[in-house]
Amino acid sequence: MNRLFKLNELRSLSHYSQSAGGLRTITTCSSLIGKHSIVSSSHSSLVPSHSVRNFRSSSRSKYEIAPPINWGIRIVPEKRAFVIHRFGKYHRTLDSGIHFLIPIVDKIAFVHSLKEVVVDMPNQSVFTKDNVRIEIEGAIYLKVEDYKRASYGSEHPFDASITLAQDITRSVIANLSLDKTLSERENLNDRIVRELNDSCKQEYGLKCIRCVIKKITPPEKVKESMELQADAERKKRVKILDSEGEKEAAINKAEGEREAAFLAAEGELARADATSKGLALVSQSLKEIGGLEAASLKVAEQYVDAFGNRIRILS
Repeated sequence: MNRLFKLNELRSLSHYSQSAGGLRTITTCSSLIGKHSIVSSSHSSLVPSHSVRNFRSSSRSKYEIAPPINWGIRIVPEKRAFVIHRFGKYHRTLDSGIHFLIPIVDKIAFVHSLKEVVVDMPNQSVFTKDNVRIEIEGAIYLKVEDYKRASYGSEHPFDASITLAQDITRSVIANLSLDKTLSERENLNDRIVRELNDSCKQEYGLKCIRCVIKKITPPEKVKESMELQADAERKKRVKILDSEGEKEAAINKAEGEREAAFLAAEGELARADATSKGLALVSQSLKEIGGLEAASLKVAEQYVDAFGNRIRILS
């Protein structure tokens, strides 16, 4: 667009080329335009590119923060840390607050967030100890602890941590069977965190707060067999519960019959005891004076009553 604008200016000035003044004007304008183009091209070549100022490659990770330009006075926000270079060498780290820097001499090389960052682990295929291929997906929670190591340990420390976490996950699951992988997810998360911290702290200045295995997907055939196994287990539990119910019912019935027989026997025994006690009292009464006459009178009364009832029935 600038070149087209300059050409239009030259064409408009060509109408005055008949006079010497117009020729001098064209010569002067063209020389000025040439000087301006030279200065602008040299100036654009001296301006540093965005990647040089940020001390990172142009393909910056989404977890990294672009450093701002040093204007002499810089306010660092809360939960941020600025790594300062002086003459291309590490000088100091700025915490939150207002700071005074020397332009051109001091340069903000790296900016780190002190907050906890959630980094997704992409879906990957892993083989268990019993040679079952599963798809696993998770996330790790990282936090910057050492600013110098996070700045100079790796070009992209968060991406390197993701790759390392995936490798550790494959190694850990390779020593576990499918059943343990599915049932011991908490232990799996703890092991990944421990092994990841052993490497990340020393190499990249990052600390892994926690690891979360979000999804474990076995193959379709394995899922079908697991569903059949679960169905068989459910049917087995139903049969066991039914048999236990029948057993309890039979036991309760037998105990009820035994208690009924025991109570019936106790009733017969009590009746016999009462009868024997009554006979003993009768015999004792007969032995006393006048006892025999009383017994004869009682028998006669019963005979009369029975005879009277018989007569009424026949009549």
